[in-house]
Amino acid sequence: MNNFSIALACMFCDAELQGDTTIQYNDGDLITCHNCGMDNDYTSLIEIAKEKALEICSNEIKNELNTIFKKFK
Repeated sequence: MNNFSIALACMFCDAELQGDTTIQYNDGDLITCHNCGMDNDYTSLIEIAKEKALEICSNEIKNELNTIFKKFK
């Protein structure tokens, strides 16, 4: 399985968010989008990132299984 990363994207304009890297974000914190100026809820952003990660992993597993089973045909 390949390594991957998921950037947090603004929920309003889909721009990649650039938060302050010197602080630790917690549930309920807001990250302001430098593109559109809207505040994004950190907790919601993490939930969206988790969903994307599960989708990527699921697709990777399906592809690996298809590759394995094709060898046995």
